[in-house]
Amino acid sequence: MKNTDLMPSVPYDVSHKYTIIDGKVDNYKVLPNNPQMIDFPANEYSLALWYKQFQKINENKETVVRVTQNPVGKVTDSSWIGDRTLAFFKINKDNMEFSTYTLLKGMNFGIPYNCQIPELSQHNWSFIYMGYSKSKQKFYYYLSVDEYVCKSEEIILHAISDRLWIYVGSDNIQQRFEGNLAQIALTIGPGSYTNSKIPFLPEYLVADKLFPKQKKITWEKNEQVMLASDGDETISSMKVELFNGFQYPFDQMSEYAFGMWTRYLTTLPTRQLSKPALMQLARLSINKQITDGVIKTGDRVLATHIVFNYYQLSTYDLNTDTGIQQKFMKYNQLEGIWRYIYMGYSKDIETISCYTFDTTITETKIDKILHKPLTDYLLFRVGKEDTITGFQGSITKIMLSLGPGSYIRQQDQFKSQIETTFSLPFQLTQEYTDKEKHGKFEIIEDVNQIDITNGIQFEGNRWSGISEYAFSGWIKPTGTGNTDCQLILRLTNNNAEILNDRKSQGDRTLHITICNTQLIKYSTYTLVDLKDANEPKFMDGQLELNDYNYAWNYIYMGYNQRTREVHCLLHTLIEDKPITWEQVQHYVPNYLGLYIGQDKFTSKFIGQMNKWTAAYGLGGFVSLKKNGYQQLLPYYGLVQPNKQFQWNSNKDTVIQTPEFIVQEFTNEIDSITEYAVGIWTRWLTDFPDHLVERKDSHSIFRFTAKREHQDKSQIQDRVLSAFLNKGSYEFSSYDIATNNFAANSLAAYDQIEGSWNFIYMGYKDGQTVGIIIVRDTAKALKVEFATKHIPLVGYAKLLIGVSEFGHGQFHGWLYDPRLYLGQGSFINESQKVVDLLQKIHRKLPLPAVDLADFKWSIPQMDTTENLKTGYIDYKFEDKQESIEYSYGMWIQQSPLLPGMPTVPRLIARLSTNHPQFMKDMQLGDRTLLVSMLNEKLSYNTYKLLDTPQFEQKVEEIQVEQLQWTYVFFQYKKGNALAYALQVKQAQQKKIESLHIIPNVFYFYLIKDQNFAEFYGKLSDVKVFFGSSSYFEDPQVTIEKWPFDKKYLQPVSEQPINNQQITSAKISRNMDIKNERYVEDY
Repeated sequence: MKNTDLMPSVPYDVSHKYTIIDGKVDNYKVLPNNPQMIDFPANEYSLALWYKQFQKINENKETVVRVTQNPVGKVTDSSWIGDRTLAFFKINKDNMEFSTYTLLKGMNFGIPYNCQIPELSQHNWSFIYMGYSKSKQKFYYYLSVDEYVCKSEEIILHAISDRLWIYVGSDNIQQRFEGNLAQIALTIGPGSYTNSKIPFLPEYLVADKLFPKQKKITWEKNEQVMLASDGDETISSMKVELFNGFQYPFDQMSEYAFGMWTRYLTTLPTRQLSKPALMQLARLSINKQITDGVIKTGDRVLATHIVFNYYQLSTYDLNTDTGIQQKFMKYNQLEGIWRYIYMGYSKDIETISCYTFDTTITETKIDKILHKPLTDYLLFRVGKEDTITGFQGSITKIMLSLGPGSYIRQQDQFKSQIETTFSLPFQLTQEYTDKEKHGKFEIIEDVNQIDITNGIQFEGNRWSGISEYAFSGWIKPTGTGNTDCQLILRLTNNNAEILNDRKSQGDRTLHITICNTQLIKYSTYTLVDLKDANEPKFMDGQLELNDYNYAWNYIYMGYNQRTREVHCLLHTLIEDKPITWEQVQHYVPNYLGLYIGQDKFTSKFIGQMNKWTAAYGLGGFVSLKKNGYQQLLPYYGLVQPNKQFQWNSNKDTVIQTPEFIVQEFTNEIDSITEYAVGIWTRWLTDFPDHLVERKDSHSIFRFTAKREHQDKSQIQDRVLSAFLNKGSYEFSSYDIATNNFAANSLAAYDQIEGSWNFIYMGYKDGQTVGIIIVRDTAKALKVEFATKHIPLVGYAKLLIGVSEFGHGQFHGWLYDPRLYLGQGSFINESQKVVDLLQKIHRKLPLPAVDLADFKWSIPQMDTTENLKTGYIDYKFEDKQESIEYSYGMWIQQSPLLPGMPTVPRLIARLSTNHPQFMKDMQLGDRTLLVSMLNEKLSYNTYKLLDTPQFEQKVEEIQVEQLQWTYVFFQYKKGNALAYALQVKQAQQKKIESLHIIPNVFYFYLIKDQNFAEFYGKLSDVKVFFGSSSYFEDPQVTIEKWPFDKKYLQPVSEQPINNQQITSAKISRNMDIKNERYVEDY
């Protein structure tokens, strides 16, 4: 206690002033030397001081100050004179009490004078003055706080005392005052009492020094804080307590705010299994404790909570006397987004403003809100608190601002601060994370059967926080079709303990299956547009493999947080099929589990995988919307479909019945969708022996993808097949679009015997074509039909000339079979097939055209001299493939003897049938046959129809009996010529005919097993084979004449069907290079 003189400026004279407290002090810090005794007799005295209650005001009666005339041990509350000489008490939170005593009117030892303090002012610094003057017998009291004044002058009479005892903050009678005290002074002597000059008191005037103008103060934490939504406070919350004082002088402040960068993360630092309905982000409070289930005034000065799709902004309001006022601010995305949140209050405008910023600013205001000024205590909580679940994720740049300038009034001011003072550190941005954490690595390098049942865990710093990830690779299913789905890939945010197939968010981060060997199904989850925070919302799509279910197919699935997209790709051998999902949001990953080929929910993938790659971080996601994305996808071009391959038989001679070829292919058959077969065919009735009975269908080739194939009972029995039917070629394939195992198209032919025909059949892109190059006529036949195939994968088989399933073996010759696989195999133009023959195929084994002729060694035979002559026959095995042949001789008929039957008698027969088989009227029996009955020569041959069907052809020439006659019969393809020469005339007749290609010739003279013996003379017999065996004028073949040629008459000719005979002296060695082919549809 100091005894000081009053300042000279004070306009009245005072004897003594005792300063009890100089400056401000917390009552709890007052030295415990109460009371202080003042030994100074006085009839006039006064007390002045400043006080401020603590923030928490209880309902107890508390002593602020008591001046008494009674010594220690004698003082009571109000039982004796002088107990309350000058006294000031806190009665309850709303009322303060001045008190004194009087000797007048029967004495009253404790007269109360109540002042009811407005609620808003209860925590503010308040000034009081109490004075007594014995000369005036007056007691005056005065209290002012803010705009409130409580004062009164009362008539009072005190006893005279030489000593005074002063108790400050405590008197051991009432409760100790809980608050602050400042500038307490007791003045004794004349001039101490005043009822009008309060504003001039030194204790009053010192207010500007005691309570200087408020300045903005801040508490900041710039480091990153990771909070879990639940658990121990050390990981789930942050608690900051501020006490008014030198470091944080916030007393009486009525403007304050907090702000911070927040990033909600479901999986960091630990996996939040379920989001509660309410999560606390931050709460600024003036109360030290909260009561569960009750929100009291001051619990939420400023508070931000998270409810589904909204920030819940809370405060209290004295205007409405409510402990909580709320408003909601919608957000578009919570997970993984760095968002700055600001909430501030200004009493001047009674408004709370809230701003958020991620890429744009959102603003919300709560108007007409009235708060108490701050006093001695502030609690700032971030995250979990007691029973309230906290915010989970990352928080940085936390700021608590108190005092003028804390409140942000406009968006421009807010934007300026978050771009400068409170800017987000670059090392915390997603851009930085993705640049620091990015890469690719192969999960599966080689082609293997896959069985990873326990999954692969991607956890920790390598994957934590990335915003892009993708998986891709090649699959080749080998399982049979069924209703089960087989797992290709599952990427999940959930570890094995909480993982389900499709129950919770994160079960299917990226999920790919193959179902029924036909569908690739993609699945993911999204946090966008949920009905509630825990809704498991999945997005599903599927792409059909169609024809390519057993081929190598490339699969890609990737996620991009920035664009909120998931892209899926099925790359088949001929096309890319994408799925793109927008508005997809995943958890920012911490744990990622990868299952390849199998997990506990889905059947094992049956097949092969190759080059499966994980990509993460910047560039890990490849957008399928960009041109050229194929170049960015890992190993996209690894498997090239339709690799070119050509197979041909190493046999460079013809394949003749019953020879056949079965060739299997395995390694060469890898994702082939374009293929063709080409082969030369030559149907030969007599090669290698005579075809007795022709079947309805003869197999040329079959290209199948089945190891155990049937005729046409299943898909791919007939990938490409060609048959020779009666009257047409049959091209046969299959069509999965119509489930047709034998899709056919026919190409009619005119005649096939002996014709070299090249058969080409190819497939590509739903189109099957069959082309026949007819060498002899330089024409082409083409058929085309739509079929839909599945790719060839792993196995195929080519069968050439195989008799199976009731199809006869192709009869004749097959030559130079070739299988074409891959790009360029398919041809749909006949001329290009011809080009193919010229460039690649072997030259045809064309027959020799110059063949040795036959001349009978017997100059002349007279059958009338020896009637028991046996058969005169010859076998020619070296005249194969002769397409021109003829024979001629001189004959002279003799009169028949009595008893000899008048029947046709054989002159000569050229046949292609073996004697054991020959029956006279079969195909080939009468290749060229001449017989005679009386004066008529009968020329017999045949016209081949559709082998073995034929039509007998007979022409007769009338001659004079008993005369020498030169008989000549000749053939070339399409025509035969009957010729007879006698001295008076030469006659010839043309016969339309077509023969089989000969293998062996049999030549009979005079008689055979079917004809009677010629009766007469026979001379100069000769047989011609090969080129130039057909003569324009058979007379040139005569070497000896039985009569003088000068008597010959001109030839007599009868045209047949107006057809003209071309010269027989044609040597045409056909070369296909010089052929010109015209398509014939």
